[in-house]
Amino acid sequence: RNYALKAARGLMKKKAALQQTASSISCIDYKDIEIPSSAVIYLDPPYDGTTKYSAVKSWDTPKFYETLEKWCSTDAHVFVSAGQECSLPTFLSLLAVKDQQLSLSQDGNSRRRKEMLYSNL
Repeated sequence: RNYALKAARGLMKKKAALQQTASSISCIDYKDIEIPSSAVIYLDPPYDGTTKYSAVKSWDTPKFYETLEKWCSTDAHVFVSAGQECSLPTFLSLLAVKDQQLSLSQDGNSRRRKEMLYSNL
């Protein structure tokens, strides 16, 4: 299952409605983004220690955190999703936790994990 592709397709279905609100949705490398003033940024990076996204050839966590810190020092509103096993920098605050079911099981022992949402707000 390609979760990143599924999420991207879901956003693209909503793209027309969102474009009417002067917003922009892009599914690109975070290093290629110019952040406009007062931007709202949602990032779903590959989680350290988990299955990698097939579209991501290499991932530099320290470089990603450096970029996050730069964006958080502006007037941008930054949101980052992470799994419970991730450790994000202290300049981000935990906003929400959701218990996520990862698999179904006939015996009721479904795999679960916590999904976290962090922000600089």
